[in-house]
Amino acid sequence: MKGIPALQEWLEETGTTQVQLAREIQVSQPTISDWVNGNITPSVDNLVRLSGVTGISIERLVREAAAA
Repeated sequence: MKGIPALQEWLEETGTTQVQLAREIQVSQPTISDWVNGNITPSVDNLVRLSGVTGISIERLVREAAAA
């Protein structure tokens, strides 16, 4: 799977929508979709925000984003 599988897993496990996550970290829903699907890579600032909200380590987010 390309993209950030851990992010997709977190969304599914928590029942959080892409819209809810987008609002929480102040990006658009299409941006979240692009990250999940590997179309774009989050900036360092957004990786930090994602980690803070989801509890997914920055290391894992970076590793998965780089592999996309």
